[in-house]
Amino acid sequence: MTRSFPDTSASLPAGRFGLRDALLALGAVTALRLLALAFYGLYLYPDEAQYWSWSRDFAFGYFSKPPMVAWAIGAATAACGQGEACIKAWVPLAYFVSSLFVYGAAKRLYSARVGFFAALAFITLPGISFSSFIASTDPLLILFWAMALYAVTRIADGATGGLGWWAVLGIAIGGGLLSKYAMAFLPLGLALWLAFDPEARARCAISGLRGWTGPLLALALGALIYLPNLIWNIQSAFVTFAHTGSNANLRGDLFHPARLGSFLASQFGVFGPILFATLLVAATRIGRWCADWRTRLLASLVLPMLLAISVIALLSRANANWIAPVYVAGSIWTTAVLLDGGRRVLAVASLALHLVVAALIGILAVSRDGPGSHAGIALPRGTDLFAHHDGWRELGAEISAIRARLPGVPLLADDRMVLAELLYYVRPMPEDVFAWRPTARIGHHYDLTRPLPDRPGGDYLLVVLHEDPWGITRHFSQASPLARIDVRPGTRQALRVSVIHARGFFGYKAARTPTPSQPSETRKGQTDR
Repeated sequence: MTRSFPDTSASLPAGRFGLRDALLALGAVTALRLLALAFYGLYLYPDEAQYWSWSRDFAFGYFSKPPMVAWAIGAATAACGQGEACIKAWVPLAYFVSSLFVYGAAKRLYSARVGFFAALAFITLPGISFSSFIASTDPLLILFWAMALYAVTRIADGATGGLGWWAVLGIAIGGGLLSKYAMAFLPLGLALWLAFDPEARARCAISGLRGWTGPLLALALGALIYLPNLIWNIQSAFVTFAHTGSNANLRGDLFHPARLGSFLASQFGVFGPILFATLLVAATRIGRWCADWRTRLLASLVLPMLLAISVIALLSRANANWIAPVYVAGSIWTTAVLLDGGRRVLAVASLALHLVVAALIGILAVSRDGPGSHAGIALPRGTDLFAHHDGWRELGAEISAIRARLPGVPLLADDRMVLAELLYYVRPMPEDVFAWRPTARIGHHYDLTRPLPDRPGGDYLLVVLHEDPWGITRHFSQASPLARIDVRPGTRQALRVSVIHARGFFGYKAARTPTPSQPSETRKGQTDR
């Protein structure tokens, strides 16, 4: 079947806002971020330390996330070492490639000018600038989402035939699912676009049985790429699915308008006030965006996820980054609205604001000189973006010193955050670190991979978060307190870590009888008196 749709990029000016200009602008932002990482003054926060520990144990799945983030960190550390900057170095690169896909998609849909400004708007979004210094699942999800959008624009503009771009779409869907399950919103959005838009089906040459070959190829390839993680979940009692579902927390009181308001308000900070306001206004003008197949495509990759997560925020809660992929298509949509709608001043003002915020975030990342302090200036509590990074290296140093006095004694922790940080910051890096798991319940990754065996005997260096660790120490014949360490004093409330030399493990079921001054204690530190 021959399609008559023209290549929408064929009439674009060859010089201004071309690929070279985009590469220079986006590359400059990326180079500055990599330079900032070279002088990075922050520590790994607990999730980052956890992902790093995953990277040392190659698998097709992990407790709370699919495996792609661990694979990315593993590749980075294999290339340049185990330092904090190296663990994060792939993140700015992922956003750089994502922004190139944004440029390519916007250029084919609209013009080189829209492509240039949309890509620059995307890579400087406040949320992207902050995320560029954090090793997490979002950069990879966004990378594959942007790759998928570009593949769809190549399919829909009629410039190429065959199944090649459908295969690229399938690879992007599979890679996205291996990064974060939120990728499922993309094929859902595309399915709605194709189902309700006859022009979309015509542009993608979907008519009759043969016309569905491309979509079926994309779905089959995506499923095949994702299959190893599905098999891992089957073998692991679907722990990742269960954890993802529990994050929504759809139990109890299911009406929280204040949380919905807080979630939407946070998007003005993540996406930028001008762009998010533009997106909300554009989304309400249904007749206008329904008249253009390009906007219908972008809306299909924005509105389903935005509405679904907003409902979750109303019923329970939602983190600000849960709709991060929305801003791939959202950057193109809002930039086209502003530039093609004669509001170039707003587009430039938004970009200028984002560049200032990006520069400020980079300065904060390299100027850290103490808890809550940057270049000698103490930030008010609650305003420091990087407060949750504080104190972990100091904790590792103190535990290292204590462990040096007790050689050969394994570490035992009752908290996922503490255990992950011990694995990274204790020197020499330990392997004999165990998680306290007194029941069959699996609460985090280390419960699954590093549970303390229910085998009587043995001494441990117990590192616990709560004030009264009797719930754990009563399972040992002796418990000698060694230290109390405050972690993250730059935050609103410090975490107080107790270090105890616990000797003579009885087993989980055997325990000393509590005295009136020693209430029995649950795993999380709540007491039953």
